[in-house]
This record gives sequence, structure tokens and C-alpha cells, in this order.
Amino acid sequence: MPHQKPAVMNQIDKQFEPHVLVVKAGTEVTFPNADNLFHHVYSFSPTKQFELKLYKEFTAEPLRFENAGIVDIGCNIHDWMLGYIVVSDSPYFGKTNTEGQSLVSLPHGEYTVRFWHPEVEGEKALPPQSISVSTDTQVTWALNTTISLDDEFDSAFGDY
Repeated sequence: MPHQKPAVMNQIDKQFEPHVLVVKAGTEVTFPNADNLFHHVYSFSPTKQFELKLYKEFTAEPLRFENAGIVDIGCNIHDWMLGYIVVSDSPYFGKTNTEGQSLVSLPHGEYTVRFWHPEVEGEKALPPQSISVSTDTQVTWALNTTISLDDEFDSAFGDY
């Protein structure tokens, strides 16, 4: 099996980029720090627990994400920094674009589809759905909720 390039969860302008990273189980993820300040990235999630002290001049070794599930990540120094790594146990997964669309090519067969978003939990969550894929199958889901896009960040604490 050829060596796969690690996925990247960067820190840029005191935010995780991308906010949500989707990877297949077994994938390595690097955590480069593009900021000119310290980050102390961590996760206490059952799927993957880790702690990385990331300085501009220090490159941490990639971490392997073996188990499927959601990994919440944060920064001990910048409490507002929150990101997610979704680890899939399937080779078939996607992440929506800004229009809420994702294109995943599947071979013919029966599948269970799961939808996840950090703001769509509890009563808002969509249950897993079974689909049968044949030639030119297209599946559409509609959420019964609005997801707000919070692209603005206003730090009352300055540059720390």
C-alpha cells in the first residue's frame, strides 16, 4: 500500500483550519502552527486523546487517528479555538462545501449514510439513513434547522 500524505489541521489567525477535518481511520494528521505565537493543542475525546505544545519553530510528529468517531480539539492558551476531526471507518465520506453540497462516488450497493455537524445535535440530529446505490443515484437531505456561519472572531483579550 503506498504511503499516504498526512492530513493537515493548521492553526491560522488563532483558529483551526479547517474547522472540520474528515479523515479515514488510520490516517496521520499534522498540526502545523502558522501563527507567530504558541498553541497548546489538545483533545480529551474518547476517540483520540493527545496534547501538543506547538511553537512556530517546532514541528510535531504526525498523529495517527485509528478509531472512528468525533475528535473535539482545543487550545489551552486560546480557549475560543475549537475544531473537529471526524474519523470515518468507511473509505466513502465527504465534507460539504459552502453551498452545503458534497459529492461522493459510491459503487453499486447498500449503504448507511450518517450526517454530522457540530451545531446539529440532539433533537436536530439526522438519524442514519439506508440507501441503495445504482446508476446515477442522487441523495438529498434537508435539515429542519438553520446553521449559523460564525466567520467573525472578535477577541476582547488581544494577542495572547
